[in-house]
Amino acid sequence: MDSRTYTFNKSTLTVIFGDITTSKASVIVSSDDTDISMRGGVSRAILLAGGEEIQRDAQRHTPSKLGDVVVSTSGKLPHQKFVFHCMTKDFHRLPSGLVTAEDLREFVIRHSADKCFRILDALELDSIAFPYIGAGNAEIPMPVVGRMMAEVISANLSSTNRSLHVELYLYAEHGKVNEMDYIDLFENLAVNAAASKIRSSNYNDYSEEHDQESDLEQTPFRSADEMDHEVFISYAREDSHSGKIKMIKDALAEKGIKYWIDEESIHSGEHFQEVITKAIRKASSVVFVVSENSAKSKYVTMEIEYSVSLDKHIIPVRLDKSSYHTRIDMNMIYRDYLDFTTQKLDRQKLYSGIEFARIHEK
Repeated sequence: MDSRTYTFNKSTLTVIFGDITTSKASVIVSSDDTDISMRGGVSRAILLAGGEEIQRDAQRHTPSKLGDVVVSTSGKLPHQKFVFHCMTKDFHRLPSGLVTAEDLREFVIRHSADKCFRILDALELDSIAFPYIGAGNAEIPMPVVGRMMAEVISANLSSTNRSLHVELYLYAEHGKVNEMDYIDLFENLAVNAAASKIRSSNYNDYSEEHDQESDLEQTPFRSADEMDHEVFISYAREDSHSGKIKMIKDALAEKGIKYWIDEESIHSGEHFQEVITKAIRKASSVVFVVSENSAKSKYVTMEIEYSVSLDKHIIPVRLDKSSYHTRIDMNMIYRDYLDFTTQKLDRQKLYSGIEFARIHEK
C-alpha cells in the first residue's frame, strides 16, 4: 500500500507511507521538543531538506509549552509556505503527580493537532501534511498516536464546511511497509469516515433544537457578520432553568459588557456550527458554565476545545462540584474558577477576568 484516502464532508485525508518532505501541501508539520532542537526523526528530515533558516526562525519563539505550535518559515522547501512545529517533548517541565502520563500524551497530540487546524484556517490555507506526531523522540506509543491522530483529524474535517486536503505520513522502516503496525489507525479512520454523515445529522438536530423558542427573554438578532460582543457564554441548555444563566447575563448587562449566547443569537437559516465558530472567534473571553450537564454535553466540550485552540481567556463558573469532561480536563486543571454553587455570584471576579482578557488581547 502506498496510500489510502478517506472522505470527510467536503475534505479528504490521504494516508501515505513515505517521506513527508516530498509533500506538496501548503504546510508541513514537524514534531519536536520545546527548544525546537530538530535533532532527529521528522524534524531532522525537515531541517536537512529546508535548511537552518527554518530552525533559526522557529527558535525565536522558544521555549514553548507542551502541546503548543510554533509557526516558522519553510526555508528551502519547494512547495510549503510554512512549517508548523508541534511541541511534543520535555514532559518533565510539568509539575509531577497532577496528571497521568497517558493523559499528558493525549493532551499533547490533541492540543497540537487541533491548533494546527486553527492556524491553517486563520491563514486561509487548505492543505497540510502531518507526521505521526510524537511517535519519534517523544516516545509516545504508536497505538496512542494512531488513535489520537485519527480522532483529531476526523473531528476537524467532519466539522468544517471548507474543502481541506490533509496528508498523514507514516514511517516505513528501511523502506519496508508494514501495514499491521498501523492497523488501529486504519480501523479508526474507516469508522470515523463512515460516522461523519451521522455526525452531520447530529449537528442538524442540534441546530433545530437551538432554533426553538426559548423561555428566556429574547434580544434583537445579530447575524454572524454583525457580532460586536466580547464574551461568549458556553453552557448546557439544561442549566437554563436554574436561573443562574440569567444571573450571569444580568451581571454582564449591568456592567455594559456585550455577550453572545446561543439561545438569543442562533436563528434558522444560519448554519449553527459556523455561527458558533465565528462567535467564539469574535469574543475576547469565554464564560464556561461548569456543571454536571455541561460535562455530559459534547457541544459544550467542542466549544471549549475550540476556545482553547484559539488561546481565548476562559473563565470557568462552577454551578456544582462536577469534574470537567475528560477531553478538556488537561486544559482546565490550572485555571482558577468562580464558585457559583450558591445563589451568590462573585461579580467582581467575573469582571476582573473579562478585563484581563481585554488587556491580553491588546
